[in-house]
Amino acid sequence: MSSRPARYLAAAAVLLLVIIGVLEAGASQASVTPARAMRDFWYVFALFAVAWLVLLGWIFSIIRRIVRLERRSGR
Repeated sequence: MSSRPARYLAAAAVLLLVIIGVLEAGASQASVTPARAMRDFWYVFALFAVAWLVLLGWIFSIIRRIVRLERRSGR
């Protein structure tokens, strides 16, 4: 049975893929001029920030588990 953080991470990954798919489908239908090209990639930066938050949360949870194990072992 998988742990709760692993399920949350998997759910976040699926959600990110769905968001990317929806936004790319909409972007492929629109005609974009070169001047607006970078402004239309706002979601890439937003998803990059979300990915970093998920990664940092995962690292923080690992650190908490290590500290908890060290306290239990008496170190």
